[in-house]
Amino acid sequence: MIYIERERYQSSAIRVSANLRRSRKLLYMFCNFTAANLIDRHFYPPDAKLIKSLPLCSIPQSDVLIWPKEKTGTYSVKSGYKLLCEWQNEELNQPRISDIDRNFWSSIWKINVPGKIKHFIWKACSNSLPTKENLLKRKIVQDAVCQRCSNDSVDVVHSLWSCDGLRETRPHSVALFAAIAWSVWYHRNKLRLGEASIPLGQIRRFARDYIRDFKTLTSKPSAPVRTAPRGWRPPANDVWKINFDGANFGESDEAGIGVIIRDCRGKVKAALSEKIKKASYRGYSGTDGCKESDDFFP
Repeated sequence: MIYIERERYQSSAIRVSANLRRSRKLLYMFCNFTAANLIDRHFYPPDAKLIKSLPLCSIPQSDVLIWPKEKTGTYSVKSGYKLLCEWQNEELNQPRISDIDRNFWSSIWKINVPGKIKHFIWKACSNSLPTKENLLKRKIVQDAVCQRCSNDSVDVVHSLWSCDGLRETRPHSVALFAAIAWSVWYHRNKLRLGEASIPLGQIRRFARDYIRDFKTLTSKPSAPVRTAPRGWRPPANDVWKINFDGANFGESDEAGIGVIIRDCRGKVKAALSEKIKKASYRGYSGTDGCKESDDFFP
């Protein structure tokens, strides 16, 4: 009886253990399936394939932080210092930009043209434009023949300068060249798409007018010359001085005049301010101010 019960207990425990392992395996497969769907949903297919190809442990385990520069996985000051020295040596061994290159790139950003043309010239100088030559390298087009002259491989230089159809557009200034190059690239894209664009014979004039308008809009107006205000000067002894002026009141039909009389010591003897019709103010003169001041005295 005891042996039979022990056998039943052992077989039951084995079944429970097997079921538990099977459940864990199914749960792990379900988690992997869900994670794979999430990866496919949020990443491009090549990236998703690369992510899913990473080997994972068959038994679910919690993540543990390790230090890869030590066999034990534990960080040490010695290994950290060694890693910093390696990074410093890599930075010192990297090629540095020469002063000539630095001045060249700096001169591009100083061209007096709109920002979009500066960015276009920068892309052209760094060979980042989608020319036919670059598109052919990426298997996007089948050939790199120029649609305009049909006899050369279309690189950046050919697209913006050496093509036979561009002889009439070659400029003599940097700003004009930048604007013409940008216009030629715009014309080439329109030609490739079969859309209407500026004729080649008019590109030079269009670019010249474009730069002229840009300089006109961005030029700073000259500051008006301001003269130092003249202070009030006292008259001679026993003489009174009369000062008068007028002003408009905005959009209203009224104007104002003012008169002040002071003696040789600057003491105010009389003052007047009055609103009048703007129509009558237009005919107002210095003589009228003197007449107004005569009203103070009999």
